[in-house]
Amino acid sequence: MLNKEKRNIKKIKALINKNRHLISQIIVSEEFMLLLAQNADLVDIETKRLKMSSDYSFNDISHKTEDYFDQTYLFGLPCSLSAHIIHGAVLEMINGEFFVLKNI
Repeated sequence: MLNKEKRNIKKIKALINKNRHLISQIIVSEEFMLLLAQNADLVDIETKRLKMSSDYSFNDISHKTEDYFDQTYLFGLPCSLSAHIIHGAVLEMINGEFFVLKNI
């Protein structure tokens, strides 16, 4: 069973690397993240702290806010965890389409 999982992760990694320019983000299930954690030697996971700032004016008073948040990157693409996906992952494409990865 373990060899099948490793083979599937290698296929997914190759698919993502080949289509990297078309994918906007990866949405993953908790089960998929646990599978990736078990095979950490095959996975590239990185967390970056990003700054979000906004500048607006209300009643001639200028307001500027800055906020920081952590963004997880999987195979170099933004990744988010979803409670609505039970198995596998979903690739959100730049053109708004979704590609479902199942039977992993």
